[in-house]
Amino acid sequence: WADGDDGVTVVNEDFNIVITKEGCTGECRINTSTEEISVVENPVCEDVEVEIVNLLEDGDMEADGVAAWEVRNQAVVTKESRGEEGEGKVLRITKPIGSTSNSPYVEQLVLDPEKTYSITGEGRQKPGITGMFVRIAVFEGNNFIVQGLSNVEGWGDFDMEFVSDGGNSLALYCVGDPLSEEAWCEFDNLVLTEVVSSE
Repeated sequence: WADGDDGVTVVNEDFNIVITKEGCTGECRINTSTEEISVVENPVCEDVEVEIVNLLEDGDMEADGVAAWEVRNQAVVTKESRGEEGEGKVLRITKPIGSTSNSPYVEQLVLDPEKTYSITGEGRQKPGITGMFVRIAVFEGNNFIVQGLSNVEGWGDFDMEFVSDGGNSLALYCVGDPLSEEAWCEFDNLVLTEVVSSE
């Protein structure tokens, strides 16, 4: 700035602007005479580590006990060793001999209405029993969204995206008809995340 007839004279000078957003940094030069903008340095982006927040308590099944899960429909719920399939624990839902329910389950009330979620994980059933379903279910009033693994004796994968329109329950089911013998289903490495639009 300098003195002029009107008291102030603007001295045009070029200047640089450094722009940083979401881990990326770039630099532009602005010519104040021509109002042209030129790139001094193209944006350079650092790797931004995105933290995945699992909305399920004890989704990895490594906690002692089963206090994180609400037990329903005569389910017998325990933690078991994953055994030869790998280290760590799994959540087992057992349907006892003579049980009057063919769909014991556990649940957590972790969903909010009108939000989109993703659920991944693994499930398997007791070998040698047919007609069994290892299921993840999301209640929607009187209806529910289901992803199931049918007659899986080895570990199978869950991978589902869904919108919670009303209910807040995410449930793990062990479904089957045999009443004359004990049956069980196991779950491990469950991750529930909210899907957020990038727009």
